[in-house]
Amino acid sequence: MIAATDRSNSTDERIVTRTETMEYESQFISRQNEIQDIIHKLNSNSNSREHEVVTICGKDGLGKTSLVKSIYQNEELRTSFERRAYVTIKHPFNLEDILDSLVKQLDDKEEEPDDKEEVSARKEKDKERGGDRTKLRVKRRRLDDLLKEGKYLIVLDDLSSIKEWDSINLPKTNTEGRIIVTTSTENIAKHSSNKKDENIYTNLNVWTNGTLLISSRKRY
Repeated sequence: MIAATDRSNSTDERIVTRTETMEYESQFISRQNEIQDIIHKLNSNSNSREHEVVTICGKDGLGKTSLVKSIYQNEELRTSFERRAYVTIKHPFNLEDILDSLVKQLDDKEEEPDDKEEVSARKEKDKERGGDRTKLRVKRRRLDDLLKEGKYLIVLDDLSSIKEWDSINLPKTNTEGRIIVTTSTENIAKHSSNKKDENIYTNLNVWTNGTLLISSRKRY
């Protein structure tokens, strides 16, 4: 009798294992399809009159950063976009640091002076011209120039407020520009994507073995 019970338990375990495996395989395929969908969207020609923004929205700790890094490093996108930048939004928010990072990554001509005297001279000029506000204006103008034409891909990881998005204020007129935003807040996702539901990806899940999955895209 005991042996029969053991055989029954063993059969149940195999059924459970088989069911879980099929579920994981289905979710994995779903994840790959969603990633390819995002890559296709980033690579497609847009009928819009402004840049396209794709937002990935989900609770903290569910792997948005891992997902967006895998997309950003995709070989197809590396080939398609000659100008690329990945910025993690640190808190407290620092606009100057963000603009500086974007310019350095997007501008292959951007070079930092090695001469300490030259660095000091630049700082003195900044003070004479208005200090931090002048530096922001200079970085803003340079960034606008870099993004006004040609294909580019920018990732803004971990936006936490609409004010942050509006402060960064990337120029919109270049229809070849593509931006990926990650956030944990739905209103930021809708605002940054200009309320384009088809560009908002949400409901992120994590597979039990740590593999990141997207379970679905939510339509607002």
